[in-house]
Amino acid sequence: MTDTYEDAEPDETVFVSGVGNMSLRSAVRRYLEAREHGLLVSLFRDAGKMPSVFDAVDVERLSKLKRFRVLAG
Repeated sequence: MTDTYEDAEPDETVFVSGVGNMSLRSAVRRYLEAREHGLLVSLFRDAGKMPSVFDAVDVERLSKLKRFRVLAG
């Protein structure tokens, strides 16, 4: 099975709708926080990256990958 997110790097820059540019790791963390308040955003990647947009399902899956987990403290 191919990893849909194999080229997703925590430090890559994404555009977050309604917010602006930030690292993918920060965007995943903020998305999870925003979701608790009913806010929905999309994360747009640079041209040539697949998938080119991360939606709610993608962000949930990314948040479970070890390289995207945020260490507490």
